[in-house]
Amino acid sequence: MERLGQDHDYYVSENLLALRNTRIGNLMGACALTLPTVVPSSGLMLICPPMQEYFLLRLGAAVENALA
Repeated sequence: MERLGQDHDYYVSENLLALRNTRIGNLMGACALTLPTVVPSSGLMLICPPMQEYFLLRLGAAVENALA
């Protein structure tokens, strides 16, 4: 965290890596939800078409219950 705050180039490179999986959804205007997993620094991302947040939240709850 300290390096991220002090080294601008490092911040930019790490930020782009963190956002690479969400770019396609952002470009399409989609909505997304990421559920945590037991694997550190990992999650399960669900993506739906634009304006489908209600459906996405219901889907996320169902997936969370199924994986519990």
